[in-house]
Amino acid sequence: TSDIGKAILRINAHLEEFFGRKELVLELDDSKKGYVVKRDGDVAYNLSEGEKNAIALAYFIVKTKEKGFKVKEGIIVIDDPISSFDSNFIYHCFSLIKNYFKEAKQLIISTHNFEFFNLVKYWFEHKNQSVESANKKIISQADKKQIPCEFFMIENVITNEKRCASIVRLEDTLRKFKSEYHFLFSRLNQFIAEGSPDYADFYTIGNLARRFLEIYINFKIPTAGDLRSKVDQLDTPTVSETEKDKVYKLIQEFSHSLDPSSAIEHKDKGEIQNAIKVLMRMVEESDKKHFESLKSTLRSLSA
Repeated sequence: TSDIGKAILRINAHLEEFFGRKELVLELDDSKKGYVVKRDGDVAYNLSEGEKNAIALAYFIVKTKEKGFKVKEGIIVIDDPISSFDSNFIYHCFSLIKNYFKEAKQLIISTHNFEFFNLVKYWFEHKNQSVESANKKIISQADKKQIPCEFFMIENVITNEKRCASIVRLEDTLRKFKSEYHFLFSRLNQFIAEGSPDYADFYTIGNLARRFLEIYINFKIPTAGDLRSKVDQLDTPTVSETEKDKVYKLIQEFSHSLDPSSAIEHKDKGEIQNAIKVLMRMVEESDKKHFESLKSTLRSLSA
């Protein structure tokens, strides 16, 4: 910048926000033309990848404030900014990007981190919903505004024994669901709502049900113990022990069965659907607020 001293002050302010203390700071080197990184007053060696990323992001934000560059007229590209950050820094990093670059003419963000992706997705979808809401008030279809935010993914394929990558539209599963847990709940509800599910579903539904139950039960009862003992601890007044046995048996049989005869038998559709319905009742009765929150998420996805 034209005033390197002011630039250092801004960078150090960002670093203090990142780490919650004045541990890492930039100072002018002996030439007064470059930087030196110090930790607690001494030259900093062996910086972690997270610390390097924090310095790079702080430096980048300050660079965009230089004379001649206007964020509102610029294209900002941010590539995987939190690859080495723990969860505490992910939210701060997202907040910095949102606050400093929300008015960029074009903002491109790429990431491998699902938690960071969800934060960005929620932000972008909220912007889209605002535009869609405004569009409903426009009479002429020709005057509709373009949706401002779009989602893509890198898809890798093997062609002629060589790995190739393409930019494609984001898959609906990643677009719709905030987590694996929400996706599993959606699939189980879809399964019990169908009048006559395909037999193909029966070969996957046990694994889905077991995975869903494991996630729920481990949050609900975080103490040590196997899946069955935790199921028995759930407060489910109208679900009998016999029904719990049926749910546990079917989930076990469909996901972990060692009986070779199960590979050649067709299961009873009604029995399997009924077991999944009982599983949903177990969740609803043991934590009604949690269950209603999941159902609300489904309704918002289908809206």
